[in-house]
Amino acid sequence: SEEASGNMQTVASAAEELSASVGEISRQVRESSAIAEKAVSEATATGKPVHVAHLEGGSEKFRRFHQNMEARGITRPFKGTIESWDYEPLDDTAMVAAEIRRRIAFA
Repeated sequence: SEEASGNMQTVASAAEELSASVGEISRQVRESSAIAEKAVSEATATGKPVHVAHLEGGSEKFRRFHQNMEARGITRPFKGTIESWDYEPLDDTAMVAAEIRRRIAFA
């Protein structure tokens, strides 16, 4: 019937819009995760305590990044209180330069 056909078109259009919205939300989650990862990485260069609030979702890469930082004693999950601890500040520039020198030496 004509009414059923119209309803099907409405449902198809709504499904298409929903799919586009889900895609946009996924893109924004990936972008937010990358920004948060960079912020945490930059904060760890200070040597000051870095608390992390773990949120639902995110990528496997983001989860591994935080696990690594916690395992190294650099960050800690935020549990409602501010703690203080010491760690060797990260110096990404020095680490990258050392890796480049190492690779050049083996070339």
